[in-house]
Amino acid sequence: MQVHVRDGKAVDITPQPYPDPDLEQVCQRGLAHIQRIYDPRRLKYPMRRVGERGSGEWERISWDEAIDEICEKWKGYQKEFGDRSIVFFPGSGNL
Repeated sequence: MQVHVRDGKAVDITPQPYPDPDLEQVCQRGLAHIQRIYDPRRLKYPMRRVGERGSGEWERISWDEAIDEICEKWKGYQKEFGDRSIVFFPGSGNL
């Protein structure tokens, strides 16, 4: 994708020109990335749920705390289900 910037802010997204026209398409989700970037409700730091699931109660935690908690859970999954139970999948987070 080509991101068009005006005054330091992304304002438009267009497909990257490719030799294969099938790869020049951008889905609606991809086009909506600009809205996600500037949405005032987007997460800007790690949060931990403090209430019951679905209650909407959260507390802000440090990046170090978040990384430690994630790694601890992953290690538990590896111990219980094996090393192949953890997969790294690079992507946009929309898949």
